[in-house]
Parts: sequence; C-alpha cells; structure tokens
Amino acid sequence: MAPAEADASGLPDDVGEPAGRPKDGSTEVSEDGTTDDDTSYAWKVSILLFGMLAERLGRRSIELAVAEGSTALDVIERFGLESWLDEGLSVAIDGQIGDASRVLRDGAEIALLPPVSGG
Repeated sequence: MAPAEADASGLPDDVGEPAGRPKDGSTEVSEDGTTDDDTSYAWKVSILLFGMLAERLGRRSIELAVAEGSTALDVIERFGLESWLDEGLSVAIDGQIGDASRVLRDGAEIALLPPVSGG
C-alpha cells in the first residue's frame, strides 16, 4: 500500500480515517459509550488535539476505545502520525509530557502537541 500524500498541513490526507480496524485494536466510542464491536476489555481514552492537528481533523478531542496494555504510540500509529514524532510532536499523558511508549490506563487523557512554528 502506498503511503498517503501529505497536504499543506503536513498530515497525510487520510489522517483520522484509517481503513479497517487498526492493529492496536482501537475503535471509536459512540456517544453512549459503546464501541462498534462493544469489546468488553476495551479501555476508554480521550485524545486532545492542538494546533495543526485540531485544524486538520476538524475537532479538538476524540474518544477511543483501546485494548488493555495499549500505549500512546499505538494511538499515534492509528492516526498515521508516526512521522510527526521525528518532527517534534510531543505527547502528554494525564498532563505529563513523556514517553509515548508508556502503557495507558482506563480513562487516560492523551494530548498530542505538534511543534510550534512561525515567528
């Protein structure tokens, strides 16, 4: 599969709309708190988006269900943002900037903070 082309924001065109079920087992949570397959082992996490990421996805937050033992890196991979880590994307888990490979907890809040640009 060819990589998605990036638009002016630097994000692939298909960011936020992965094809099929992601390898980390994550899925979006509906308004009533259920998932498309209502997996009972799923943890619910909140993703906060800032700057270019929020503009590109057209929203500032997303709720996901992820499998127990998932990491912030799994979430980043779900949205195709791995290359952003090399460009300076910072990750805060429950208000603390840190390692994206840290295992999440049920109810975790993940903030994706793109690098700041401008003058």
